[in-house]
Amino acid sequence: MSTADSGISFDAMPPVPDASPDETGCVDPTARQAREDLVRSTFAALTEGVAEEPTELVLPEDTTGTLGLGLNANLVPLVVDDFGTRVAASRLGEGRVVAFSGQDFQSSQERSTLLGVEPFDRLVRNAAAWAIRQEVSGEPRILADNEAIAELLRAGGLPNIDVASLGVVGGLWETRNWSEAALEGYDLIIVQVNEWGTLHVDPLHVPAIRAFVQAGGGILISGSALHWSWWLSDSADAFQGDLILAGSGIEWHANSEKDLSSTRVRLDSLSNPESLWCAYLAGDDLDTAQMARLPPMFRGALETGRLLEVQDALRRMIDETPALPAAAEDRRARLSADVASTLPPVAWPEVHPWTSTFPGRANVDEISDGNPSIDVSWSQLQPLGFYAPAGRVVTITIGAEHIESGFQIQVGERYDDLRRIGRITTWDRAPHAIRRFDIKQETTQVTNAYGGVIYLDVPGNMTGEVALQIEGAIPMAVYTRGEGASATSFSEALSGSSPLAILQEQGRIRLVVPSEEARRVSDPEAVVDFWSGFHRSHSVLAQEPNPRRYESHWIFDTQVGFGYANATPARITYPMLSVGWVLRTQTGDEDWWLFGHELGHQFQTSDWRGGDITEVAVNLFTMYTLSGYILGGGNFESESGRFTPVDHAALSSSRWGSADLFGKLQLYRQLIAEFGWERMRDTFASYYNPAYPRTSYGEFMDGFAIRFGAIVERDLSSFFQRWEYPISEDAVSRIRELGHTEWLPPGW
Repeated sequence: MSTADSGISFDAMPPVPDASPDETGCVDPTARQAREDLVRSTFAALTEGVAEEPTELVLPEDTTGTLGLGLNANLVPLVVDDFGTRVAASRLGEGRVVAFSGQDFQSSQERSTLLGVEPFDRLVRNAAAWAIRQEVSGEPRILADNEAIAELLRAGGLPNIDVASLGVVGGLWETRNWSEAALEGYDLIIVQVNEWGTLHVDPLHVPAIRAFVQAGGGILISGSALHWSWWLSDSADAFQGDLILAGSGIEWHANSEKDLSSTRVRLDSLSNPESLWCAYLAGDDLDTAQMARLPPMFRGALETGRLLEVQDALRRMIDETPALPAAAEDRRARLSADVASTLPPVAWPEVHPWTSTFPGRANVDEISDGNPSIDVSWSQLQPLGFYAPAGRVVTITIGAEHIESGFQIQVGERYDDLRRIGRITTWDRAPHAIRRFDIKQETTQVTNAYGGVIYLDVPGNMTGEVALQIEGAIPMAVYTRGEGASATSFSEALSGSSPLAILQEQGRIRLVVPSEEARRVSDPEAVVDFWSGFHRSHSVLAQEPNPRRYESHWIFDTQVGFGYANATPARITYPMLSVGWVLRTQTGDEDWWLFGHELGHQFQTSDWRGGDITEVAVNLFTMYTLSGYILGGGNFESESGRFTPVDHAALSSSRWGSADLFGKLQLYRQLIAEFGWERMRDTFASYYNPAYPRTSYGEFMDGFAIRFGAIVERDLSSFFQRWEYPISEDAVSRIRELGHTEWLPPGW
């Protein structure tokens, strides 16, 4: 069946007149009418035959997020819900664009897909027909990412479809050939940027794709910016979908919104972003779905020089921001949080009302300039000794020789992003408090709506000194052990209004604590020394061959998002109540297990992490440091409180599958009680020792069983089998091949 037979018409899409601001800051009536006509005609063509409520689905995995729509007169949102926009159309040069917010709309896999969901299938077919260049005569030629989407379109009456050939293949790359030569002769391309952590678009092909569309070719494009941020961010400076559609007004949010049950194919008088922006400026009442679309428009207005509009919009937003605690579903709270997280540097007309709750306000009368010089040899993230006031612009200047080095400025801390945690229904603090800015020119402006510590993020393996100039920030107290710091100078620095202070030692520990709490510390040297020793104890067990060029970065949160506390390689988040324990040395009532456990996660390698072993093996570090460093125990003692003998007989009926996390830990305690921590350290070291190659001594759980037995020169295969420890038959054979004497605990 030809496209003519399908009943789908290729209507003309004239460009919309440029919007000219009138005295209210919105477009004049002629431009407004042209925009509304465009929206209606485009929406009708793309949604013909598509159900108003296309699905009640909740997708099984994090494959679909939302699109951001800026201030562009050609934009038409097609599918929206309370989270934002899922599908939108626009122009790029002479070409037509339809963008989908996740890989699901075009996915070649069955794991998480919307192919086969009829309303969306019809929408994709409509989009393909609509996006084809207008001057096509005869059958249009289409180049598709994969066979699954090609077959969907063939079934809809578009038979002349080729599947793109593979380009680069290897690792996380399985790119299609989107080169200029490959696109020649086609009228429409269907591009899937990535599928999970596999890249389908080579960054080198982005210019060819853009040129194809700008010259009049059509494009349907999908992908997951969230997955790209997890696994593929080294492939380009930005998500390839954003690079391709730059100038169209469409971008992808790096988020996950699996629930499609509130999605609507919806047209209203505010569908176009310009209309919605003007309505917000006019003070109109907007519904949840409309409010969810607003955040990119603040940035779009700023980037197009509409500063007075931005200031007016910020005043309305601040005035309507609900007090904390705020309901996570409150549309005004969500707008306030999202704008604060995305707005480029601009002076806010007022301080964001959530600032006083956390992290706290600084006195702008203390703003000054500074010239810190940073030794980049020892750390990847270094505080500059300055705090950014809430909603103020801070200017960072760096030498021209460094602007291509990959430096970034971080403002604020990596507190858990409460916006992305579905079980959290109330925000006790601003839900997202970190901003990051690339240094790509000598002068960089940075900001944070709530204020924050200013850090230089250093690319790996750099050496030497980097001089910077800071304008518009507030000096803050930073105590760095070994750099001539004194208790007196630290105390004097704490007299300022920065709400946060830092105590640290290079390569060991960094404590970012409320200044109010830090003022109670009489001997900062003792505090840093104590926690550096705690960190050192963990590192002794880990047996890493090279010293770390980064610190264990500890932050304290009024509302921890994940668990009681949590750790990532970049930071450990502890509850605020633990600040008091951290800022004194040992007194006896501290929750030592809390600190040992979370710090242990930062020392876990892939050999000690995965499945249920993650939360078990991490406590080897906890027991080691608590037993030896805190309690002064010896080589064979492994309790966290008081030392009690291991009762081997009582453990004879223990089984890995039925034991809880602490029950599983008893397996390791039995081995420590018999063979000692020294042998456990040797086992950790063996993973880095060429005398114990992975091909012979294994990795992960098999590797531990083989290596520990080889190091203590005992056959532990029966011990692990009695425990029903997850050990492979190959590992059992390898242990027995070593020919050591069998060992079982006494009484077994």
